[in-house]
Amino acid sequence: MHSFNDWPERYGKSNPEYFAVQSTGHRLTETGSMGGHVYFSNPDVLRQTIAAKQSEFDETPWRRYSPIMPGGTRYPPRRRSRAGDRRRGRALDKRSPRE
Repeated sequence: MHSFNDWPERYGKSNPEYFAVQSTGHRLTETGSMGGHVYFSNPDVLRQTIAAKQSEFDETPWRRYSPIMPGGTRYPPRRRSRAGDRRRGRALDKRSPRE
């Protein structure tokens, strides 16, 4: 049900700037390459999303809402570092559980 699952196929070749640059320095824009991390900071992505939803509403005028759901991440959450805790002024007591 994620709103952007078909974007690699639809826009991967024509608009690679719609996709976030990965840690490798490349954009994953091909279907099946686990691509599709849409770059939401690109204003054109917002414009394209609005246009797609407007078209959806035009085709189904009875519809009152339509979800916009980005895909989840495949990466584990980042672990907090002790240095980061120090910068944030948090206690470093080893006996207390971390947040």
